[in-house]
Formats: sequence, structure tokens, C-alpha cells
Amino acid sequence: MRGEIRAVIFDMDGVLTDSMPAHALAWQRAFEEIGIRIEPMDIYLLEGSNHSGIVEAILKRYNREYSEELKTELSRRKIQIFNTLYKPSTYRGVKKLITMLKSKNLKLAVASGSNQATVHQIIERCFEPGTFKTILTGDDIENGKPAPEIYQKAISRLRLTPRECIVVENAPRGIAAAKKAGCTCIAITTTLPPQHLKDADIIVKSHEELYRHLRESIDQD
Repeated sequence: MRGEIRAVIFDMDGVLTDSMPAHALAWQRAFEEIGIRIEPMDIYLLEGSNHSGIVEAILKRYNREYSEELKTELSRRKIQIFNTLYKPSTYRGVKKLITMLKSKNLKLAVASGSNQATVHQIIERCFEPGTFKTILTGDDIENGKPAPEIYQKAISRLRLTPRECIVVENAPRGIAAAKKAGCTCIAITTTLPPQHLKDADIIVKSHEELYRHLRESIDQD
């Protein structure tokens, strides 16, 4: 690791919460309503994009015209379907990881491409108030991942430098965003195999391995 670690910035879906299958299914059903059939992998590979980015990418792939009205309607249906499918919960080991990081006096943040209402609802139901110093969502930015904007804003709000922050991600667009922002990035193989995560600095296979790696890295500083 480079320099002193003072913060860990987490993507949420697929990193803190096992919510990606529900997101993928919700997008599948929303796109089916306009005659487009997609697979879960299509969404996993686009994960990190905000709703505009996902809708634009899928419509372009199927040679359908993008409009703000269609984006708004697809996003509305996706959120509606997702809320019927998903009951907020964290991966096993996440609470232990958060407790350890807080005991080391690290600042914690969330930078998720999901919409603001969904992110805050899940965070509020899964974590104690004040766990995260800042929370950024897809609604808080103009350019979703792989653009670095969301991580740049998180770093700015934490009043740190990129070298002082580790990002934990699980998808190629998120990894690209973290690296463009100048952060060390750890990828976890919760939703995609390692070959899709090769641009990360480190790849771990479980939250227990993530816990060990972060604890050792922090203790070395």
C-alpha cells in the first residue's frame, strides 16, 4: 500500500450488501417491458454506472433511441421492482470488518452508483447511524463510473488525498473509476470472476480475506 491509510471507501452493491442479483433481476424485468431481453451478466459488467449510464448502454447495444423520458420511466420501474425483491442485508463478515476499521480510527465512506433513495434506505437498515463519514450515490454526480467523479467527490468530502484512501470494488467500471481517481483499489470476487477484475491492485475472494488484508496493511503503516 502507498502511504498512510486514513480512509476506506466502499462501493455498496456486491461489496457491503448482497444486492446485485436483485438489481440485475429488476433491470431484466424493466427492460423486458419495452421488449429488450438482457442477462444478469449485462448488469454485473455495467455495475457502478448510475441509472442514466445503464439505460444508455443497454439501449445503445440494442439500437434503441435514448431519451430522458425513457430513462426516467425505466429507472422508475427498476426501482419499483427492486424494492419488491430485496430485503436489505449485509454479507457475512461485513459488520466485523467495519468494527475493525473503526477501531483503527479510519474514516469510512460509501460511493455507490445506485439511486439515492435506495442507497440511503439500505445503509439506514443495515448500519448504525454515523458509520459512514460520507455517502455518495448515482444521483449525486453527473458522470457515473468508470468516470472518477464519485470517488473524487468522496475524497474531497473526507478532506484527504487519493493516496490516503483505499477503495473496495467488485466490478470493472468501479475499479476504473477508483484508479482514475488515484486510489489503491481492492476488488472482491462476489459477483464476477478474477479475470474481470484484473485492473485492481489486489483481488480477494472473500470478506474474511479482505478483513485480513486491510488489517495487515493498516498495522504496517
